[in-house]
Amino acid sequence: MKSLLLRQSALKIAGKISFLIFAILLPALAFAQPPPSLTDSLIVLPAAIPSGQTTVSLQISLVNSVPISGITGRMIYDSSILAPIIDSISGFVSAERVGRGMALSNFAAKSPQPGVVNFLMLTNFFPIEKIDPGSGPVCQINFNVLTAGDTTTCVYFENDPDPIGIRNQLSDANGYIVIPSLQPGSLVIGAGSPTGNCFPVEPIDNTGDLNLNGLAYEITDFVTFANYFIYGDVVFNINQIQQALASDVNRDGLTLRVADLVFLERVILGEINPLPAPTIASASDTARFEIVQTADQLVLSYTSPIELSGFFLRLAFLGTAGDPVRLDSSPNMDFGSQIYPGELRFLLVSSLQTPLGKIPAGNGPLLSIPFNGNLRGVEIQTSTTEGEEIATTGSYSIDSRGDLNADGLLTPSDVVSELNCVLNQAQNCPISVADLNCDGSLTTSDVVLMLNASFLGEVLPQCP
Repeated sequence: MKSLLLRQSALKIAGKISFLIFAILLPALAFAQPPPSLTDSLIVLPAAIPSGQTTVSLQISLVNSVPISGITGRMIYDSSILAPIIDSISGFVSAERVGRGMALSNFAAKSPQPGVVNFLMLTNFFPIEKIDPGSGPVCQINFNVLTAGDTTTCVYFENDPDPIGIRNQLSDANGYIVIPSLQPGSLVIGAGSPTGNCFPVEPIDNTGDLNLNGLAYEITDFVTFANYFIYGDVVFNINQIQQALASDVNRDGLTLRVADLVFLERVILGEINPLPAPTIASASDTARFEIVQTADQLVLSYTSPIELSGFFLRLAFLGTAGDPVRLDSSPNMDFGSQIYPGELRFLLVSSLQTPLGKIPAGNGPLLSIPFNGNLRGVEIQTSTTEGEEIATTGSYSIDSRGDLNADGLLTPSDVVSELNCVLNQAQNCPISVADLNCDGSLTTSDVVLMLNASFLGEVLPQCP
């Protein structure tokens, strides 16, 4: 019966690598993402075609230093020049495995919107397949060419800003995530053009100008930044890298922090100068947070020796969560929240007015969240009234079952690891992490639970 359940779940999840995978694969709850690899890369290979040619195949090359059993990618192209060829029956993008990519049995590509192609390459579940270390093409995506003129266009990789979108990632044969370096490629049509090549852009100091309109420290910059904490990277729709760099307004070398948001507010209100770097808060100033989970909610309380003007909370979970409810009564404080599949974001920050809003020093309950599920990860940021980062500690229980590569996520990499644990009796399989049904052994039932949790977001059973 267990083997039948495994086959049924595998067919439901991975049979033809259906659109479901592209809709929910690889959630962006990267609380502990590894750094980009210096030895592993995804590359769009340069291509050239004569003017008037109506189709082109763009190849993707992999450079890998370890065996690879899974690849996900998100390729960006100019939709006024190219359009992926779509199969009229399946709705999938016309694409093929090539060269080294033939080592992995499952491959499909999908275009969720003009200008984007998502693709997935994945091992069969048993035996585990792998692309051996080396370099060379692994797949190609087929496009219609929409222009007959001479031009050059850049095709490149970019992570989806949507919190549940596709990431450019590799999974090694043991189920560990590898973040590849990404290299764009140019498509030259005919004689080409001087624009459209994939040249790096020199860094620009746009500190305080988060909407990149040439004017720093505006109210619109504050609104853009505050929306980032609620909605994520999707609000940076001009130039994500430059907008992120512009957020370090307190000049402490850290970007996208709630302390920067409070500092930006005080600059806009004319209370501090935007240029000098602030004095870093004393190491003795540490805020402590406690999250208690009951049958139907999470309750968060705080203890802080100093006043706070900014608080950001990000939760990763399996299950369901409702809108947070404030339990404090601090005046002149604005808050907002957003719930995505598997993620909750909450921001509490001083209103853009005087006097400055403050969470008082001391302790007490801060918010409650309707909740039913498994808490997978917690990120907390706090800021002093001066816009300085303050250290935080926490007391909460994280359900780490299934997270065999310890990256804070449940992804296909963990599925590969679980399969190795159950079917190949691999090493590094702690029973407390790999035993998802808490029966004291590793069986195909744990694999089925892993599949459903990783791909469908289903809640893991409570352990006794």
